[in-house]
Amino acid sequence: MTRHQATQPEPDVYWTREYNTKERTCSFWHQVDEVLSLGARSALDVGPGAGLVTDWLRRAGVEVTTLDMEARLAPDLVGSVTEIPAEDRSFDAVLCSQVLEHVPFEDVERALRELARVSRTGAVVSVPDATPWAGKGYPLYFPGWYLDEARARIPQSRAALVRDLAARRLRLRDWLFLRFVPARWSLGGDTLELPRAPIPRGPWRPEPGSAHYWEVGAEGTPLERLLAAANAAGFDVGRTYRVPENPWHRFLVLRVRG
Repeated sequence: MTRHQATQPEPDVYWTREYNTKERTCSFWHQVDEVLSLGARSALDVGPGAGLVTDWLRRAGVEVTTLDMEARLAPDLVGSVTEIPAEDRSFDAVLCSQVLEHVPFEDVERALRELARVSRTGAVVSVPDATPWAGKGYPLYFPGWYLDEARARIPQSRAALVRDLAARRLRLRDWLFLRFVPARWSLGGDTLELPRAPIPRGPWRPEPGSAHYWEVGAEGTPLERLLAAANAAGFDVGRTYRVPENPWHRFLVLRVRG
């Protein structure tokens, strides 16, 4: 891939309506959810942007330290992801979202090694994925508050259940739904994705002067190469997925090896 100088976004862009789209906000939810799923009590947020995810995590009880090269964003630490100014194993987890594409791919493994060095358990990484995508996202959202209330009213014995159904104290459709649908079905969503998208596409790379040096699916940077870099950096890849509500964002949930 031709090496070029990637431009950095101005700080004010992170607070604009154009940047904080509905799709990007869905990606924010996945960032928070994955960090909390790691059980982190402390986290390093690399490239916090407007700080929306930082604030969310802090309000959820996570002690968050921010890192950015842009001092105007007032991060806790000013520095690069390729040379993090923190001691080894300083944080339970590291969040690095939409950052690594601003680093030449030749330096990505070095950045991942830094993420592994300062993390005690793992890292949540997201990068743009330009691979043609054909499928359907299906996050299913049911009225949780009502179903939770109905679930609390289901009697323990079958005889009492029959009596409540007969007396219409409990609707049959509610009981059937609660009986066969998992309680947390609505959370997270999923995707149906074709293994090979039927979309003609030739070699592609970010334009010189763009904000990105590379993206997954661009010429020379398939997903397999990124996964190999994570593995060489000392991570085990727990899972990788594209955000159902925003398939342009590819997530990697990484565990520090050993």
